Amino acid sequence: MAIDESSGYRTKTEMAFQTIRSLLLSGELSPGENMTYRQLSERLQMSQTPVREAVRRLEAEGLLRSQPHKGVSATDLRDLSIEEAQDLYLVRMLLEREAARLAASRIDAEQCDAMQQARLAMEEAAASDDPGRLRQLHGQWHFHVHRASGSPYLASLCASAWNRFPWEAVWVVPGRLERSMAQHREIEEAIFNGDGDAAARLMEEHVETGRRTVLKHLSSHRLMLEGGPK
Repeated sequence: MAIDESSGYRTKTEMAFQTIRSLLLSGELSPGENMTYRQLSERLQMSQTPVREAVRRLEAEGLLRSQPHKGVSATDLRDLSIEEAQDLYLVRMLLEREAARLAASRIDAEQCDAMQQARLAMEEAAASDDPGRLRQLHGQWHFHVHRASGSPYLASLCASAWNRFPWEAVWVVPGRLERSMAQHREIEEAIFNGDGDAAARLMEEHVETGRRTVLKHLSSHRLMLEGGPK
């Protein structure tokens, strides 16, 4: 994958960072897939120095992990501790709840159309069993909510919290997909109706549903690794 340098001046490290993050969030680099720095450099068609710097930044965001002699791999949901998952969900809940509340009073017609189109495409991807496209559209829909808040600073904080968690791995949790699709529709309707309180409440319920489901999944995984309940 060659780097696109057409969007103005950026350092090579920044270009590597943005490109690798896009690969992670789109699912093109999936959890458990190991790559060496050389392989990443060849994929991005650039030297290893900016790639290493980009990897360090992505490790700080929680999207990548590197191990000596094993290379780099995308963070897996199961790599998170229960406490880390709790903290990330709490931060996301606080931020996205307020983004949804503000979006209900600030969203414009163009943003309404973009949000609805992302949701419809997301539902189509879910129905056609296209996990890569589903992951991408899921992020797009939430980013539309963030931007519709009208607060660039809040949108930036929401994106940072989002990018620290491997949300694409959540879809492996049984039953999560169907309920999530319904909740997106409910949140969107409240925003379009200008009901900020309802939008905030529904977004909080949406994130809380994900939190409970994921923590249950993580707990079950820990018990399995430990040989079952004692």
